[in-house]
Amino acid sequence: MTLQTLIAATCLAVPGLAFAAPGIPRVRDIGDPQIAALIAEATARSATFRRLVAVIDDSDGIVYVERGACGHSARACLSHSVVVAGPHRILRVLLDTRRDRDELLAALGHELRHAVEVLSRPQIRSMSAVMFFYQYEGFAVDGRFETEAALQTEATVFAELKRTDTQNLVIE
Repeated sequence: MTLQTLIAATCLAVPGLAFAAPGIPRVRDIGDPQIAALIAEATARSATFRRLVAVIDDSDGIVYVERGACGHSARACLSHSVVVAGPHRILRVLLDTRRDRDELLAALGHELRHAVEVLSRPQIRSMSAVMFFYQYEGFAVDGRFETEAALQTEATVFAELKRTDTQNLVIE
């Protein structure tokens, strides 16, 4: 059983789990405290990151962020798989956490921008639909798909992170 199937089955088996009730984030870790801390820190330090999370919170999507390896030597990626669970589309972001913290947070912002690109199009409900979208709306870089919006988002989040003082940051 794949992780996507397990997540979908769990969401459907536990009433209300797939539904993001008020106060339950739609950008989530999978029980990894380091990933949870990264999401919390990026949300606290970057207005752009907060806006991405808000857009996802207002969508039909749930985005799980987890440690993992991406192809084509990418240090972070949005998996092209889409799991439909009831009225929700479940996406996954994989992160290689072995990099500078601010670069990692900016890369996470970049991948959340890709998640927003997918979730803003209700017709994207499969891996093939994601691939078609990026073939027509994106461009290829070293064997992977990219968009100008995601590149700009990463740069903006990185700049915002550099302006924040992590010494006085309180993450709840």
